[in-house]
Amino acid sequence: MRAGQVVMRIVVAGGAGFIGRHLIPALIADGHTVTVLTRAQPVQSVAPEGLLRYMHWNPLQSEDGLADVLAGTDAVINLAGANIGSRRWTSRRKAILLDSRVRATETLVGAIERLDTNMRPHTLVNASGIDFYGDRSDEVLTEDTAPGDTFLARLCQQWEHAATSAQTLGLRVVLMRTAVVLAPDALTLQFMAWPFRLFIGGPLGNGRQWFPWIHIDDIVGLYKWALDTDSISGPVNAVAPDVRTQIQVARAFGAVLRRPHKLRTPALALRLAMGEQADLLLHSHRALPEIANDGYKFRSPELETALQNCLQRDHVKRTTPLAAQLHSPFLPILATVSEDMPGVLRDQYLVRPGDNYRVVLEGTMDRIWHRPFWLWPFFRLLAMFDILFPEQGSNVKASMVIEGLHDGQGGGAQTWHRTFQLRRQRSFDATMAFDFRRARVVEWMGPGDMLKVVWKVTFEAPATIRIVTEGILFGVGQWRIALPRWAAVEVRVSETALLDQTDTIAVDLVVRQLWLGDIFGYEGHFQMHREMKEGSPAQK
Repeated sequence: MRAGQVVMRIVVAGGAGFIGRHLIPALIADGHTVTVLTRAQPVQSVAPEGLLRYMHWNPLQSEDGLADVLAGTDAVINLAGANIGSRRWTSRRKAILLDSRVRATETLVGAIERLDTNMRPHTLVNASGIDFYGDRSDEVLTEDTAPGDTFLARLCQQWEHAATSAQTLGLRVVLMRTAVVLAPDALTLQFMAWPFRLFIGGPLGNGRQWFPWIHIDDIVGLYKWALDTDSISGPVNAVAPDVRTQIQVARAFGAVLRRPHKLRTPALALRLAMGEQADLLLHSHRALPEIANDGYKFRSPELETALQNCLQRDHVKRTTPLAAQLHSPFLPILATVSEDMPGVLRDQYLVRPGDNYRVVLEGTMDRIWHRPFWLWPFFRLLAMFDILFPEQGSNVKASMVIEGLHDGQGGGAQTWHRTFQLRRQRSFDATMAFDFRRARVVEWMGPGDMLKVVWKVTFEAPATIRIVTEGILFGVGQWRIALPRWAAVEVRVSETALLDQTDTIAVDLVVRQLWLGDIFGYEGHFQMHREMKEGSPAQK
């Protein structure tokens, strides 16, 4: 959290979408409490002391319960809306695109209206689109420019009208007229890059139309800026200042991907393939971020740099100023109790990617055991995959090194490197991350991260962290299956800070199987210290 920043309670509608997946971690990193409204039935939320929870809602229906969720919050961010580019624009699809935005916004504003004045949020930041202006050729478009008359322009006008009605309820309303968002995980960007990768890329249509864009770090930054800046209201062109024509955009793609960039795609071909949806590619919007330029500092203001960041696998540009704000994967769960936690636990669980140190735990396992004896071959097999091990013993030297890690997608993670000095040294590497869809910490371990363990993490005053498995998934990449209860195990871990020894913790781990009971475990004591990273200021 930045010095002097106000911590807010924020409701995000449509937070499971593309922008929400990037924005919510950034809000959590700033210490805000976030409630996500989602059409899917949420599986779970974090512990009551955490910063994140999920609530089911139907954006097309007025719900009395929605007012209760909004009561006492500071701000609402509305990202709700069906994907514009995912399907052909039939008459039915157009109705869905309109209803999913306008009626959802009306539902939110209606719920706010039912609240007493002193319980209403102060700010509504509502998504909109740069297509508000329609197809405007070379005309320079600022926030004061009149709207256009295309389907998308009319959609945006109705969307914004529904949002601005909240002004009569005393809310500050900001309208984010968003351009094409560039990000490593943006399907639109990958679709645009595909022809260039195949050596058939080039301008779309006549190439003279203007193409507004914005990097994901800046769309997240602008939403945060709008929340923090009380003087901002009304429309904001969420576009980078470096607007280009399609010819110039093609040249930038070609330079970044080292591919030809002059093979045009005729407008007629796009119209035949996409119908009216081709407006997304052929309409011209020479939009400038006039409002944003008066106070917001863009992190990726130039197109080539943004494309390198998103498209080149070996590019290291992810060390943007945003990286310093990345949080520990345990922060969404432990943030509100972090001040009550002993320092030894706070250091271990809240170390961040931007911190210049790693946490080192060194000590002794007083006892390592497993039973029954005939499971020994099973543990030996697991040892081949760096999951568990077959050895037993007492007074075994052990250590663990924990370091903040950038996850490559704009989030924070941690690496946990465990070492046991048995007859044969056993080492186990794992990555801890926060799964925002599950609202749980997950651990990736084994070759190729073949094992994904879902953890429930809680703090018990005065000095204990408890971690319990809630699921185990096995597989590769996105192809994973959850192990059935009869085949899985439950792992229970407790770490307790010894209050009479400020740098020492006691660890107890037990693995339980449904039919066999407790089958594996260890317990020990560790002393913790910080170790400066190579190249950190203290090392220079």
